[in-house]
Amino acid sequence: MTKAYLEISATGEATLSDSFSLSGIGQQTVGRIFSDIKVKTWRAKAWTKDQNGTVIHLDSITFAVVENDTVDASLSLSARYSMLEAKFFPISDSATSAKVIVNGVVVADSVFGKNATFDTLRLFFDYLPASPPPGTPATIRLDVRGNWVDPDTLLWTGQEVINVISGVDVNDAINLAWVGPQVGGVDMTVIIGRVATVVVNGVVQPRPNTAP
Repeated sequence: MTKAYLEISATGEATLSDSFSLSGIGQQTVGRIFSDIKVKTWRAKAWTKDQNGTVIHLDSITFAVVENDTVDASLSLSARYSMLEAKFFPISDSATSAKVIVNGVVVADSVFGKNATFDTLRLFFDYLPASPPPGTPATIRLDVRGNWVDPDTLLWTGQEVINVISGVDVNDAINLAWVGPQVGGVDMTVIIGRVATVVVNGVVQPRPNTAP
C-alpha cells in the first residue's frame, strides 16, 4: 500500500478531503480532524491504493455533526484482496513449466528448462479477492507440465477451494496428483535365427550307352 484517502461530504456542502502516506501490508491507523463543519448528516468515505493504483480498501459511513461538539467517527477498512504465494516442491527432473489458476484464470506461470537446478518454485499473485468472514471462496488449481513421453504434457495437477478472509493468513496444502501418461517398461528378447544354407546338388546322370 502507498496511500490512503479520506473525504467527507454532505448535501449542499463542499467536499472536504485529505490523504496519507502508507507503507507495507500491515494494519495501520490514520486520523484527521475536520473543524468548523455545519451541523448536519455527513458521509465519510475512505480508501487505499497500492503502487499499481489498485484500490485495496474501500468503505464509507454516515455520521451526524453535533453543535459545539466533536464527533468521533471511525472506519475499519477490510482489505479487498489477499496476496497469494504458491510454492511448488519438489521440482521433478521432467517438469518444464508451472501455472497458478484461480477460478479458471491463469494468474501466474513460469517456464524453465528440464532438469531444473532448483528444488522449489515460488509464484505470486497480489489480487486474490478477499472479504470479511465467511470470506470469498476461491478455487485455486496448480498445474505442472513437462516433457514425459510427449513434450508439454500435463503431468501433475491439484486444486482446493479456499475461503479468503480479509486480513487473515491462510497456510494450506494442495496435493498435486500425477495425471501424466501411464507408462511402464518392457524387457525385450529378440531371437535371431541362424542363417541356413540351401544346397542344391545337381546329379548328372550317366550318358546313355549308344552310338552317337
